[in-house]
Amino acid sequence: MAHKPCCPPKKIPEDKSVTSPEKVQINKPPLQPKKGSKPQKLEVNRAAKLQRLEGNKAAKLAATKNLDRGKSVAAAAAPNKSQPRLGKYGACLDIQIKRNMGSSNDSPIVQMNKDIFGDEYIEYLEKEQMYELLEHKELSATVISLYIRFLYEKVVCTRKLSNKYSFLSPHKMSMWKLDPENVKNYIVDMFLRNKESDKLFLAPYNSGAHWVLFAINAVSEVIYYLDPVHGDYTNHPEIKTMLDT
Repeated sequence: MAHKPCCPPKKIPEDKSVTSPEKVQINKPPLQPKKGSKPQKLEVNRAAKLQRLEGNKAAKLAATKNLDRGKSVAAAAAPNKSQPRLGKYGACLDIQIKRNMGSSNDSPIVQMNKDIFGDEYIEYLEKEQMYELLEHKELSATVISLYIRFLYEKVVCTRKLSNKYSFLSPHKMSMWKLDPENVKNYIVDMFLRNKESDKLFLAPYNSGAHWVLFAINAVSEVIYYLDPVHGDYTNHPEIKTMLDT
């Protein structure tokens, strides 16, 4: 008995709406660590962080101690509030003063020429007077006189201005309250010596812990009052009496 050939199998049409398994992307949720357990890497990072924090605390503590120690040393070495810092120039002068005047009781002698204040005499420069200038304290008549000597030699004589400017002694001008008659005679004598010259007499005067300057033209009878703190000369009636010669 002959067998009939089987019918070929029917082709099942391909359903294009179904995506092949290779192309399907499955978004799996990330694995969550169980409660009470953390990854080993996080434990290592946390330990390193704690170690760094401890190191920073130790470093800050050491820095604070060094800062406090430095402040105490600086406070011990710093001058008093009444003694301002001298700066580089002042520090060099301070060294020279201590080196040249610290171990000796002899004061430097400065010769004052007769042409400066009308009389020849000697100024004795003490160590305390040097510090008046360096520490910005109230200046004595000696310091003012020595500065005038410098101006006279370096400015008046060098530029040949002796026919235009003269100086009155701060020592004698500041003695007005103690001996007014002697001061007035001194001023008149200086004016008469230069009566032919139309010049300015620069007269420093200590009005009481404060220096002011008078610029006097005896020929034109004009007086200029110079005060670094812009004070009023009418607050010192003795000045008008002193210069009313």
